[in-house]
Amino acid sequence: MCRAWSIVLFVSIPAIAAPATQPSSGSPEAEVTATKGAPTTNPADEIRMWFADLAHSDAAVREEAMVNLMGLRRGDLPKLRKVVEESLPLAPSQTEVLRRIVIQVFLAGDTYEGNPQTGFLGIRMAPTSVSLRDFNPDAVQGRPLCGVVVESRMPGFCAGRMLRDGDVIIGITERPHVSLQTTPDFAAAIQDVAPGDTVHFEVLRQGQVRRIPITLDPRPNDADQGVIGMPDLLERRRKESDALWDGEFASLVKEGIS
Repeated sequence: MCRAWSIVLFVSIPAIAAPATQPSSGSPEAEVTATKGAPTTNPADEIRMWFADLAHSDAAVREEAMVNLMGLRRGDLPKLRKVVEESLPLAPSQTEVLRRIVIQVFLAGDTYEGNPQTGFLGIRMAPTSVSLRDFNPDAVQGRPLCGVVVESRMPGFCAGRMLRDGDVIIGITERPHVSLQTTPDFAAAIQDVAPGDTVHFEVLRQGQVRRIPITLDPRPNDADQGVIGMPDLLERRRKESDALWDGEFASLVKEGIS
């Protein structure tokens, strides 16, 4: 039986090299795919295309654009700022996600002391029980599943780009027989993955099971310092990212709302 209490856990996962991802439509169990990392042809052209897609009428296109923009390098932020400036006035859907994109890109390029042998997802989570019967009668025969809910993500870490608050992780493809009854079960299962391997998470999002591979970050040393270390690291990163946003992008959003 799945347990009903909630806990907060910093998840440690062996580092991997996985493709970047983006939600797709179609089958009940779809693999999420997206362009990996920074643009490969003309960065400004691709940034401009992705930013324009943030205003697309199709939610899937908007989601793909956001994931691709979150995969930029920190050094691409001046190009993104120029594209934003050229795109004024902004559509509401562009304004809504721009801050998240900028902060994710900026903090993904942050340096911190970490364990090069152990990966990090960067979520706070809680256990839950779900049934797919209400979403798809054919999915796993409607049996109840145990999983973990992504309660929140830490900006700048890989979960900030690839997962969403409210996602329910119901399985790990490489560990099909592991039952995720509690968050310690989840942590134990993923800690068995060898560094450099790809971890595919089976995620229930908006009624659809998606298969999401994630490239994990080094586990911060502060995550092993109890209740003091990690909050201090997150607060430092928050202040730095807020300063970047306020200095480079906030004025554009303020004057660019249509």
